[in-house]
Amino acid sequence: MNLAHKIHFFINRELSEVYVSYAIRAFALSLIGIFIPIFLLASKYSLNEVLLFFFLTELFGVPFVFIAAKVTEKIGFKHTILLSAPTLILFFFLLLTLERNPTPLWMLGLIYAFSTLLFWLPFHFEFAKNSDHKKRSFEFGLLETCALLVVVFGPLAGAAIISHFSFNALFVIVSLFLFLSTFPLFLSGDKKLKFNINFEKFSLKHKKDCGIFFCEGVMDYSQVILWPIFIFLMLGGIFYLGIISTIGGFFTAFIPALVGKLTERFSKEKFMKIGSLISSPSSVLRGFFSSFTWISFWTALSGIGTAIFYIPFISRFYDNAARNKYEQYIAFREVYVRIGRAALFLLLIILLSLGLHWQYAFIIGFVLGALALLVSSRYGGVEA
Repeated sequence: MNLAHKIHFFINRELSEVYVSYAIRAFALSLIGIFIPIFLLASKYSLNEVLLFFFLTELFGVPFVFIAAKVTEKIGFKHTILLSAPTLILFFFLLLTLERNPTPLWMLGLIYAFSTLLFWLPFHFEFAKNSDHKKRSFEFGLLETCALLVVVFGPLAGAAIISHFSFNALFVIVSLFLFLSTFPLFLSGDKKLKFNINFEKFSLKHKKDCGIFFCEGVMDYSQVILWPIFIFLMLGGIFYLGIISTIGGFFTAFIPALVGKLTERFSKEKFMKIGSLISSPSSVLRGFFSSFTWISFWTALSGIGTAIFYIPFISRFYDNAARNKYEQYIAFREVYVRIGRAALFLLLIILLSLGLHWQYAFIIGFVLGALALLVSSRYGGVEA
């Protein structure tokens, strides 16, 4: 194997620019991402209203998949990623001024949904198009490890900024980093792609994948949104949330690159099953503990299992996207992932509205996330 092939990840200029932008953006969002629901709770919104915000975000995300695809078609991959930065900054500005000028939750959800789609759609397009199909697991694993090493102290730093200064100071810092993340994108030219998305026909062709991506959405946000809220409500402090998230990131940081390398030699299915068998039970058990030590332990264990699962899962997704009409396949996944997330939040809103205690409602969410992870581990496809 020649050296150029081994370092394809670094010498592919277009990918490298997007990855640098991704790393800076990831650091910015690591400072604040887990604190968005906490800020809404601190702004006197009820838990049900916070969950409603995320439900609306994912619901709006479904039609925005097609709008973001059209934007990408018109202005190009990198320009669409560029547009996502000011749109996300606008969202943070509206959060910043929420107390003085209340913005309806539905409008916040709409802007947040649009900003995320403007980033993730073209990012997935770039990776599926330009990554080396023989080394895709390692390339994505290395990308995730580099990002985790950059962001591992982000939650703790974010918590420190909030504790010593304010949410406002954190929003300003995050906005500056998001603005900075756009600079690497234009060291080389952009490109456009014509989209011909026949969603109904594509869904019929990939029926099994519809369920897999729906489950991915349930699994994803039971980890990314429900768990940070659970920690905050259980331990009652922003700093605890920052410390635990940093501990989880520290133990997880090197897993993606290692798993990415190993899946070049061993079956992706085996790693997806191993990861799901580690993460699923720990994701459920963590809902029954209330001490800092145990919550930290379950966070780290669940994070390790999820990382082992996710790298072969997402590389399998890119493999399948490359074999199909990749712009359609990527848009197709985004739709069903968001439907899965929305369904999870809708169920929790109903349970809380019926008077169920929040801890039991969240445990149900964790159980559903664990089951969804087990189903997602059966994601098939022909090895590249």
